[in-house]
Amino acid sequence: MFEGLALLFQEMKIRYSVQLIIVALNEEAGIGPTIAEMKDTLSDLQVLVVDGKSNDRTVEMAKRLSAKVIFQDGSGKGDLG
Repeated sequence: MFEGLALLFQEMKIRYSVQLIIVALNEEAGIGPTIAEMKDTLSDLQVLVVDGKSNDRTVEMAKRLSAKVIFQDGSGKGDLG
C-alpha cells in the first residue's frame, strides 16, 4: 500500500514528509526492524521514539537508525501522570 502511494506521489511530483512516532518500552528486538522497514518504504521519513524508561537497548537501537529519542516523564507506555 505504501509503495503504491509513494509511486503515485512521485508521478504527480508531490513532495511529502512523514513523521513516525513510536511509543516504546523495552522494544529492543522489534524497534530496529520496524524503523528500518518504514524507512525502506517511505522517503523523507522522520522517526521520533518516545521511550518509557526502557532498561534494554531500545534507545541505542533507535538512535543507531537515526531516530530522535525523547523520554517521557512518567513510567511505562501511556502513563499520563
